[in-house]
Amino acid sequence: MSETFLYFAYGSNLDPDRLHINCPSAKLVSAGNLLGYRLDFTKTSEKRWRGGVADIVQDSEANVWGGIWLISESESDALDRQEGVHLSPQGYHRLEVKIRGSNGRQYTCRTYEVSSREGFGLLPSPAYKSTLVRGSRYCDLPSDYQIYIGKLPDNGNSGGDPNLSP
Repeated sequence: MSETFLYFAYGSNLDPDRLHINCPSAKLVSAGNLLGYRLDFTKTSEKRWRGGVADIVQDSEANVWGGIWLISESESDALDRQEGVHLSPQGYHRLEVKIRGSNGRQYTCRTYEVSSREGFGLLPSPAYKSTLVRGSRYCDLPSDYQIYIGKLPDNGNSGGDPNLSP
């Protein structure tokens, strides 16, 4: 068994401050691109984020940028808990994806996909959107994608605490 795994973050875990809450070993490897999916907000997190949270939805015409992180296997369960894998109904489930790194390499990464979608186009809170913007800068995602993230509409809800468990 490997002592580490690669994780593709496209939502709040783009931000190292957020990711390091549960995965302090996480080290950024590269920005990366997931082909055949689009970014959407398909589930709400009222307690933690007070709005829609990110999901990847299959779409042959789209792609999602994110960060490729190297994480200690000892933190795998903590990441699963953060993503609500253990909840009923399940928050997110694991998915193995092929990612094209901005460095030209191909990676096989773990990511998470919403298990029970509530809808499409749900609006994130300003706090969640701000976390995505910070993370997209930290991960050095392409500037046009950073602009896209920055222009996403939000729901105007204040509050929420990104440090809460699901």
